[in-house]
Amino acid sequence: MDSLIGKVSEVQSGTKIKAIGYRVQVFAGNNTRASKERANEVDKYIRSHYPDLPVHTEFRNPRWRCTVGDFLYYEEAYETLRKLRKETPYKGIIILRNQEITVPL
Repeated sequence: MDSLIGKVSEVQSGTKIKAIGYRVQVFAGNNTRASKERANEVDKYIRSHYPDLPVHTEFRNPRWRCTVGDFLYYEEAYETLRKLRKETPYKGIIILRNQEITVPL
């Protein structure tokens, strides 16, 4: 009943759902040990300088990737992209669309 009138019950407040959205790719390398180490270095840097930004480091065949954020809207991802390009030493930053993201309810 609460969901029909726009209220979120206490049980639902900590719930997260999966959706399709955007992430900002900070690093992408190939399938080598050096790329894995570089992806982890980027992960560590982003986590230390931007603690509120979710960081995702993963291997998706055939490359290592380090992405940040879980954005429902392109505008949010673009704002983060501009900020990271301006404030970090990483310049090959791009926006990835059609990503499976996790958002709080």
